[in-house]
Amino acid sequence: LDQQNFQFIEKLRKKGRMVALFSGPPGTGKSMAAEVIAHQVGKELWIANLDKIHGSFVGETERNLTEIFMSAS
Repeated sequence: LDQQNFQFIEKLRKKGRMVALFSGPPGTGKSMAAEVIAHQVGKELWIANLDKIHGSFVGETERNLTEIFMSAS
């Protein structure tokens, strides 16, 4: 790791929780990048697939998101 990356990782380690949103087409390495970052900073990783969170009924998506964030806190 270069000095700039090292400083970024040290900041993440000290701050506690972090949230990141990765977007892009399937197969571009979003999950892998998240796993690498989580490993480097020593954090637990939660991956949420939007296809499984999105509901077809009014309020269902919001309820699913609330459940995820409540479980993570």
